[in-house]
Amino acid sequence: MISRSQFIRTQSLLMPAAKFAAKIQKRSLSSSVPKRRSWTRTTTRVLALVTAGGITYRMATDEGSRRSAEFWSTAFPIYVHYRWVEWWTKNEKPEVSDAEFERLHDKYAPVAEALTLKMKGFYLKNAQTVSTMDDFLPVQYMSWCKKMQDEVPTTLAWEEVKAMVEKSTGKKLEDTFSEFDQEPCGCASIGQVHRAKLKSNGQEVAVKVQAPGIEQKFRADIKTIKDFVALAMPQHVTPMNEIEKQFVTEFDYIGEAKKPRRNI
Repeated sequence: MISRSQFIRTQSLLMPAAKFAAKIQKRSLSSSVPKRRSWTRTTTRVLALVTAGGITYRMATDEGSRRSAEFWSTAFPIYVHYRWVEWWTKNEKPEVSDAEFERLHDKYAPVAEALTLKMKGFYLKNAQTVSTMDDFLPVQYMSWCKKMQDEVPTTLAWEEVKAMVEKSTGKKLEDTFSEFDQEPCGCASIGQVHRAKLKSNGQEVAVKVQAPGIEQKFRADIKTIKDFVALAMPQHVTPMNEIEKQFVTEFDYIGEAKKPRRNI
């Protein structure tokens, strides 16, 4: 739901455009012979203002659009810089080209890492996936991707975990579990796992808690990444489609619980 502050910021963009359009309409009615060029110019301005307001409103109300805009605002300038260096060094000796690209890797690998940790979701999952492909990325990028296998940050506070478990079971936490570790024993890109013991029979269990709205974020993130790959690395579009298919069942915790259990 859009917050009051977000609505006010969006309204501040939309209202000037509406007032401006009304003023132009009033002028056009009072003028018997409006100038075509002037009308075209003012109409273009109105459309530009309304479009900017619409985009701002969409970003304020749709998290997928906001996340996509945040990704592109960081990734696209990096892509342009790489392409420019590629063009600039195309006639240079290999050692010159390699040195320039190494500088780019050193500069932008930390930027990509920070963006991944901030966005989480599919960006984090993608980093974990490519970390198993040793020759897929330059070492500057691969080094932090490999860290994501074991150093995934906790996404949910204990209060959130408790509320979600109680909502799922329809009972108070202490009525279902005799023990429940507040600290997760494992974290993933879509949620985290907590050790617990059932109150009914003392059985130790793993309770998987999925981050709220993570499936919607994943789907929006996948679309954004696929669009970027189509632009920057079109040869990887097909593998991305396969990766997308693999994630369809990852959000079905109930279906996963029916599979053969393993010790935790």
